[in-house]
Amino acid sequence: MKQAARDSFIKQLTQVCNQEGIKIDLLSLPDKELKGLYLKLQLVKSHRCVYGISKGKDFEKTLKEGKLQFISFSDTYKYGVRPLTFKEYLMLCEYAEQYPDKYGRLYK
Repeated sequence: MKQAARDSFIKQLTQVCNQEGIKIDLLSLPDKELKGLYLKLQLVKSHRCVYGISKGKDFEKTLKEGKLQFISFSDTYKYGVRPLTFKEYLMLCEYAEQYPDKYGRLYK
């Protein structure tokens, strides 16, 4: 990976991680992991995650119960469903790796 791209990824990821209270040592990540994290960030920013959560619900409890909602863009506002944050999406990815039968595809 070119240094300019790496610096750009780190800058954007650092900003989001600081906003959401995520503690990741981005500077020590290999290029492949850094790029993977950056692609997840872009997926969340573009609202391509197929899951959302009802406003006011506890994310971790809803995740473990398998009750995250499958959403489309219009559902987000119409039915009080909000898209996941970057931190929530990372938690969902980790959970989906442990329990692949609970959540299928994670993106549109």
